[in-house]
Amino acid sequence: MSIHIPQLPLAVQPIDTLPVEILATVLTLTLPPIYYAQAPQRRNLALVCRRWNVVIESTPSFWSKISSEDSLAHVEKALTKSKDCPIDLYSDWPYFYAGESWNPPRRDRFLELANRHIERWRHVTLDVRDEDRFPFPVTPAPLLESLKVSLGSTVVEAETPVKITMFDSTSTPRLREFWLDNVGMVEWKKPFSPTLSELTIKNVEYRGGPSLSELLTILISCPNINVLEVSNVGVELDPEEGWTSTPLVEFPDLQKLTLCDLEDQVTEEIFRRLRFPADCAVRLFSGLLPPYPSASLTSMFSHHLDNPNHVVIDQLTIWIRGIAPRGIIDVIRIEGPRWNVTFELDDMEAMRDAVLWFNGNESTRSIPVSLELDYDVRAYGIELLSPIIDLQCITRIALNSGGLTELSQPLDTVKVEGDKQSWPFPAVRELHVKHPKAEMHPIIKLVGRRRGKRDGLGAAGSLQKIKFGDEFNTVKPAQPDSLLLLLDVVDEGAEVYWYGKQVLRDC
Repeated sequence: MSIHIPQLPLAVQPIDTLPVEILATVLTLTLPPIYYAQAPQRRNLALVCRRWNVVIESTPSFWSKISSEDSLAHVEKALTKSKDCPIDLYSDWPYFYAGESWNPPRRDRFLELANRHIERWRHVTLDVRDEDRFPFPVTPAPLLESLKVSLGSTVVEAETPVKITMFDSTSTPRLREFWLDNVGMVEWKKPFSPTLSELTIKNVEYRGGPSLSELLTILISCPNINVLEVSNVGVELDPEEGWTSTPLVEFPDLQKLTLCDLEDQVTEEIFRRLRFPADCAVRLFSGLLPPYPSASLTSMFSHHLDNPNHVVIDQLTIWIRGIAPRGIIDVIRIEGPRWNVTFELDDMEAMRDAVLWFNGNESTRSIPVSLELDYDVRAYGIELLSPIIDLQCITRIALNSGGLTELSQPLDTVKVEGDKQSWPFPAVRELHVKHPKAEMHPIIKLVGRRRGKRDGLGAAGSLQKIKFGDEFNTVKPAQPDSLLLLLDVVDEGAEVYWYGKQVLRDC
């Protein structure tokens, strides 16, 4: 036993045999994420042994995380001990509260200390609240790779928007990620560094946002972008229309595109100029320019749909959300493997124009259309849907419990060839009743009346699938006899589901 005693410390503590550089790296990796306080872990590691304390005190990279979660004394100590090492900054404004009161002096002191070392900034996240000023310096940040700046909700209502100095290719040559929320820019005319790969601009009013030509110029200067989001930004159309001569913007590596809550024309002008891979995830929310949305759709989507390598749309959804003071709210949603596009339209005539653009006689596309009704057809009348009620491309209807009676009656108001009766939505093959009642008589009547001969324009097609409720909602009891009567009137091969479970004849 005595022979092995001298070797026991090395066997128990092999980490002490590591070179100083490797030990310092291991200890640095044990620090928590930057949005947590760093001081407790640094203190605990330093108390393990004298060697660890010496390594920690003499390693600048160990002190390179500067968090507002720590005391100002610890922040000053970390800034000093990090020496010339690139630093990562994190500031979150809720933690600048002292009890229940707002503590701006502490916030200002933190920013003042951080600004003294801007030449060492690397990854910076600042979430602060300041209604009057935002003290960003104008000196270059040559090491800056990531900058995320957001302000509290109170800034949105401020009369003078908070702005920061432009971080262009000269002052930030290594910038890869730029993220602004509720923060405007002093000027947008200087291009970003071509190294930029992620650009997010959100919630910027007109007084702090770029013009369309400035935004397009910035995008052209960053061909390596793979994530782009412009949402709720006051992008102004230039009076001289300088944006009309802007060339196409090629993004060969773009993986995610988000354009939301911009002016209709701004969305159209940006999107029609963008060229990106077919596997790019697209999220779009906008209006369509009246009175004929097909013109906007042609401008925005023709390149993407006509390109054989861009098979991106496989479903259209017309979503009638409800009755508003200005009238019925119409939304068309375009869905695909990686597409989530939503347009608001002013009326149903515009809706018809948009749907026919995707499925018109001159189009080679055939995209099924689903109709979602979130308003009561019985209360407001099926006449509201008359502009789209004869479209053969609508193959699915989802509605609340009301409106089944109207759908089971032929329409006299729709003109068809040969003076034959026309059924509402004759090509529907799937019906989804979101909030079914135990009484099955209306749906049995609907299915029964739509059976029979279907040889002519306007004749009703057979229902192939009928769904009640949602498999994710609480199941409501059904009347077995009513479901059996429904199975008796459906066409052969039709499927009936009650809250996600198929109803079989021998149930």
